[in-house]
Amino acid sequence: DELAPSFQLDTSSFRARLTIKQESKSGVGFEGGENRWMVKLADGLATDLSVNLGAGEAKLTLGSMNLRSVSLNIGAGKVNADLMGQPARDYEVKIRGGVGECIVTLPKTVGIRAEIKGGLGSVDVEGLEKKNDGYENAEFASGKVKIRLNAQGGVGSMRIIAK
Repeated sequence: DELAPSFQLDTSSFRARLTIKQESKSGVGFEGGENRWMVKLADGLATDLSVNLGAGEAKLTLGSMNLRSVSLNIGAGKVNADLMGQPARDYEVKIRGGVGECIVTLPKTVGIRAEIKGGLGSVDVEGLEKKNDGYENAEFASGKVKIRLNAQGGVGSMRIIAK
């Protein structure tokens, strides 16, 4: 119970805001513990998703959601963000890397534009072509739906994969 996340739902405006937090615990009995969450959100709701990962591992399967925006702030750990799917609208993805590994998988069937600034770690891009000051796929020029990715690498590695 002491490691249970807290949930707060704010419906006071026209957009609901759900906040899930895991407080940091230390002391006797907390070292080496594991805490797993499985959170399922409704696919049909227009969603602005913001994930702040302090330390740990996150597997985000988001491609079936009706995304408006995605923001990933990574502290220490590993994040695997799977955005594969057929989005109905344009959206933006912002990533701020930390210490660890970040893998982002994007659907090449929609237009993709990625602007990536490396940190001290490595940044690898697969399935996109270097164009001007970023990376794009062939669909970006004429695609009806576009994903714009803005990524800032950290100390670890970042992989952006369009497939």
